[in-house]
Amino acid sequence: MVQYCKDIEASNQIGYREVYWPIATQLNEEFALWTVEEFFTALPQVANVTGILPVLIYHALTEPILEKMSKFGGNALGLDSSKGPVHLLQIACWWDDEADDDTVYRFINSYWKTVLEKAQTMGISNGFIYMNYGSKFQDVIAGYGDANAARLRHIASKYDPKEIYQGLQPGYLKLGHAPKSFVPRSSGETE
Repeated sequence: MVQYCKDIEASNQIGYREVYWPIATQLNEEFALWTVEEFFTALPQVANVTGILPVLIYHALTEPILEKMSKFGGNALGLDSSKGPVHLLQIACWWDDEADDDTVYRFINSYWKTVLEKAQTMGISNGFIYMNYGSKFQDVIAGYGDANAARLRHIASKYDPKEIYQGLQPGYLKLGHAPKSFVPRSSGETE
C-alpha cells in the first residue's frame, strides 16, 4: 500500500493547480475528430502558462450501459438509450501559479463554448455533465433534465429540510445552481 501511494504521488504531484471540466454530446465520429483538431488549435491560448498540462479525455456511455441505467424505473440522469451512445468529453488541466487561474478557466470555457456550439449545429448536443468531474462553474443537476432535477429537489426537501447539504456542507455540486459563475476578467485586470 505504501508503494502504491508513492506511485500515485509520483504521477499526480502535490502543489499543482487543477481543474476538471466535462461536457457530453451524442457520439459522432466526425465531431470527435473535429474536437481534437479544435483542441490543438486552441492550445496556444495557454502556451505561456507555467507548468500547464491540459488533457482532452474521451469516455463513452454505450447503449447497453444506458439501457442498464434505466432498468429499475428510469434514468435519474436524464440519459436516453434510444438516442444512441453518449460521448463524455473532459478537460483535465494542471498548472503551477494561482495568478494563471483566469487564463486557464478562460481557455477551457472558450473551448467548450466553441465545441458546444458545433454540437448544437450538428444536432448532437446533450446537457448531461458527469458529476464526478463537474467543475465549480457547472450546474451538474440541471443537466439531468427538469423532471429529474425537480425530483431531486423534492427528495432533498423531505430528507434535508434545513438544507444542511446545500448550505453548510462544503464543496460544490448543489441542487439548483452552479456553485460559481465564471466571469473572465479583462486582460490585465486584477482582483
